[in-house]
Amino acid sequence: MIRGAMSNGSQDAVVRGLAPVSQALTAAASTTEGAWAAVCAGLRVELGADLFASWIASARLYESGAAVVLAAHTETARDWIKRNAWRRMVELWAVNDRSHRPLVLRSRAETANLTAVTEQVAAEVAPMVSTAAALLADAAPRAVA
Repeated sequence: MIRGAMSNGSQDAVVRGLAPVSQALTAAASTTEGAWAAVCAGLRVELGADLFASWIASARLYESGAAVVLAAHTETARDWIKRNAWRRMVELWAVNDRSHRPLVLRSRAETANLTAVTEQVAAEVAPMVSTAAALLADAAPRAVA
């Protein structure tokens, strides 16, 4: 037997041993974190541990309305993911995300800017909303006793 090779019995045992892992990943995929864990497990196997650790492991997932944003740690990592893993990542996400939300790729700098802009707009709009609410309250017909 070649060193490191398994007999059919050993291979069957390994496959049976992986069944509970596969079932656990499928059950966990009902959540965003579970779906992402399943995507990561698949990518780690397909890309190899080193490439996965270098480019994808430090990425973070954020829920943003109806979409889920994957924020790569740098623009370089975002570009690498787009060129080398994005298509497969989206395929795995589609299979594992039971809510069928789109997965969007950004860098952390882009997500930080989006957050800052969103907060700025919210701060600018808040006084307008308060003023409009006050005007509507004053204009509402009053009940006569």
